[in-house]
Amino acid sequence: MQCHAQNASAEARRDGCTVKPTALLQLDTGRSFASGTGEVSGVGANFRRARFGLTGNLPSDFAYTLEWDFGGRPGRQSRIYEASMAWTGLDGVTVRAGAFEPNFSLQLDRSAQALLFLERSAVVDVAKQITTDTARMAVQARANGDRWFVSVALTGGQAGPGYDGSERARPCARRALPYGRVS
Repeated sequence: MQCHAQNASAEARRDGCTVKPTALLQLDTGRSFASGTGEVSGVGANFRRARFGLTGNLPSDFAYTLEWDFGGRPGRQSRIYEASMAWTGLDGVTVRAGAFEPNFSLQLDRSAQALLFLERSAVVDVAKQITTDTARMAVQARANGDRWFVSVALTGGQAGPGYDGSERARPCARRALPYGRVS
């Protein structure tokens, strides 16, 4: 089950600044059966994602995102999912800094709210676990056009409880779609 309020109409504006609330709730439910007997041995439900936050714009081509994740596996502490500032002063160019999940592929460029399925493809998940994993302290510069995408990021440790900030990565990616007419 998936419920999100990304396109909610609640937005506040004042002096060139905007504030818009966001939410994403994804609930997993399951039942397990005892081997051979067919009897129910366990039933459960868990919010895979339970994110609430604010996004908005500031004067002079700046945008911000603050998002907290209350979901995840049972027993996990809630954590910052994203707390970042972005400069969007040039068309197609974004420079972002803060605690966020750097995107190095076209699939990661989309929010979980815009995915057709609950998860991204396995190949992208494996590459993400190796390079950028979850929200971490980072600076990222990216540029894109109609048929191309370039991204460079310098990352620090993961953000949130239980992380000491000792991890580092430098993911870099470029993606392009060949020009041509599709019949």
